[in-house]
Amino acid sequence: MGWSLYRLDGIVECMSSARTRITDAAMALAARHGVSSLTLDAVAAEAGVSKGGLLYHFKTKEALLAGLVEAAMARWSDDVDAAAATDSEPAGRAARAYVTACDSDDDPARELALLAAAALDGGSVGAWRDAVRTWTEGEDDIDLLVTRLAADGMWLARALGLYDLDRTRIVAVTERLAALTRPEPAP
Repeated sequence: MGWSLYRLDGIVECMSSARTRITDAAMALAARHGVSSLTLDAVAAEAGVSKGGLLYHFKTKEALLAGLVEAAMARWSDDVDAAAATDSEPAGRAARAYVTACDSDDDPARELALLAAAALDGGSVGAWRDAVRTWTEGEDDIDLLVTRLAADGMWLARALGLYDLDRTRIVAVTERLAALTRPEPAP
């Protein structure tokens, strides 16, 4: 009995790993060659799985795009949680964590995948909207709202290549936004 449970856990882990490999491959393809490169055949080849293996996890291209958004949201959520966990100041912590996640430049494919999937699959925008609403729930402070809106603007501008922002300027903007989330010192 124990062996079959262990074996089942291994199968579930393997399936999860294949699904992750597929979404990672799709993000990498979209980053290198654009959204038009996201054919099921190309993604399967990039992921090192058969087309049948890809179709097991994602029945259609639309399902693959929804999977990309899901994967991007999970990574984003992990980034926000990690940033919040390292912040010792409770006031404004969630907004600073959000700004930090927007500043993250370690996964440009994530931004491209999210934008591409949202553009091609309008239903994915609703899932992202729900996640953002969850992260901002209960925050009425206008400085926190301004901070989040500015961080979203910076993220979108970078994803679309609207500005040539070098690392120094990104850090400076992020620090200024984070400063807005800190309570003003008592006089």
